[in-house]
Amino acid sequence: TSGKVLFKGLDMNVGELSVRKLILQEYIGLIPQEINLIRYLTARENVELPMEMMGVRSRERKERAFEILKEVGLLERVDHLPFELSMGEQQRVALARALVLNPALVLADEPTANLDPKAVSIIEEALSRVNRQHQTTIVMTTHNMFQAQTLAQKAALLLDGRIEKTGTIQEIFEV
Repeated sequence: TSGKVLFKGLDMNVGELSVRKLILQEYIGLIPQEINLIRYLTARENVELPMEMMGVRSRERKERAFEILKEVGLLERVDHLPFELSMGEQQRVALARALVLNPALVLADEPTANLDPKAVSIIEEALSRVNRQHQTTIVMTTHNMFQAQTLAQKAALLLDGRIEKTGTIQEIFEV
């Protein structure tokens, strides 16, 4: 209910909407819990959308979309519509869309909830790789303690909307 949100030195609570929108588009990748692919766009077109909004040329958009869809194991599904994809495949398209602009920050809300183990593994590996290779900060919510222990370098325990403890998983839960 109070405080400031600073990103790259800019206060996100004040200033022009266009500046906040630009920061969200250019520096932050979002992976919502509810997969929100555009139903009439193919996997490739859904991944291209953020690049189109940023003015990236068509050829470069297609090349980058193919590249990132290959990274998440969906090269053979690029021309499929969301209803033709499994939930795990849809979540991997959402992951690719969030990562396609190489954001400085990825906000992931339960990105592996309700997925099969293979899809979970692919998404966890992709997030870890992006963190290591691009120094991208990943902020992820999860109820999966094993996932938190294996992926998180830092953690925060939230209770009733308030941060109760911060540190490593071991420090927070004394395991």
